[in-house]
This record gives sequence, C-alpha cells and structure tokens, in this order.
Amino acid sequence: TPDKDQFQLDEFAQNADEVADKIAQNGFAHGDCEDSAALLAVMYKGAGYRSAIAVAPGHTAAMVYLPEYKKGSIFTMDGEEGWVWAEATGRKNPLGWVSKDLIEGDL
Repeated sequence: TPDKDQFQLDEFAQNADEVADKIAQNGFAHGDCEDSAALLAVMYKGAGYRSAIAVAPGHTAAMVYLPEYKKGSIFTMDGEEGWVWAEATGRKNPLGWVSKDLIEGDL
C-alpha cells in the first residue's frame, strides 16, 4: 500500500527517536515497507542468517540467503544463487512469494 494511502504523506519517514517515543506512548509504532524490510533483515541477521534488502520500483522487501530452500522464487545476487524474497508487509505471504509485477522488474 503506498505511503500516501497509509499515512496521507508522499513519503513516510521517522527517525529512531520518533519511533522510540511512539513505542513508549502506545506500545507499538507503524512503518512502511522500507521499515518492515529493514527490521526483518536485521532479525534474520541477528538469528545468524545472511540477509539483504531488495529495492524494487515502489516497494522494498527483505532477502534471506537460504540456498537449500526450494519452495519459492529464488534470486541470484552478485552471482550467488539462493536468495529468497521475504515479504515483510503481507500477513499471508509465505516465504519466497513475490508479486508478479515485482518478479519481472529490476531489483
């Protein structure tokens, strides 16, 4: 969902202090696809997996290096096959699922 639709802003951006304040006040904070992708990539890295962030036109998602995983779309990054799209914004999107309009574009 575009930032304009979610937040009534052309670009949704908060710094770390603003996010921390929202969490302290409300117990949670909201973000867009860039925020969710960055958080998921850091969580994968913290769990010991190699991760990256894919930037597509109009969307951003996390990538995780799982060369043995064969249940979704597999990408090659810098000549290395085994990168799996990890959609951080969809609640029902399984690991490796990629929207058709993104899979055919440049990442």
